[in-house]
Amino acid sequence: MIEAAAGFAFHRGIMAVGERGVPVDPYVLASEASALVIAEDLTNVDNLGSLFRCVSALAPADAGVLLSPRCCDPFYRKAIRVSMGHVLNVPWARFAESDTDWTNALTKLKSDWQIVALASSGEFELRELPSTSRSTALLVGSEGPGLSEAALAAADIRVRIDMRPGVDSLNVVIAAAIAMRGAFSPSE
Repeated sequence: MIEAAAGFAFHRGIMAVGERGVPVDPYVLASEASALVIAEDLTNVDNLGSLFRCVSALAPADAGVLLSPRCCDPFYRKAIRVSMGHVLNVPWARFAESDTDWTNALTKLKSDWQIVALASSGEFELRELPSTSRSTALLVGSEGPGLSEAALAAADIRVRIDMRPGVDSLNVVIAAAIAMRGAFSPSE
């Protein structure tokens, strides 16, 4: 019926139904991970799916992803497809909708994590990232506006990726992939 209505094989013959498990507590996930990628307000399912694929490829095997309350759903079918299924393998958690100022959650993480914000206004170039005894959590912002002022203020450090003059930014996933490669390696 879908094919007749749409005029083409919309689902290509494959459909699936899954049961969502109990949501993971972000602080439990953080306590079990060796590296984190934290996304603020990513609303593009292609970017979110690609981010999970990059975490799977470039971060340590036990890395996790934390999402702000307004990020899109990683289990949206296109996010799963773009991630090549890695959304189903990479541990992730979402901060609660009740966290009206979700950046307070970032402050709670800072005792164990160095929160590294990717921002074109960063005081350090990625190659100059200072070492610390805390594990690294990369903080990436939404498409367009980037990180909110509150998220930038909650970070320990801001880093930038130097680019040629005239280029003001990179796609959030490209920037995150470069930063993951610079901040931690998959063999960790």
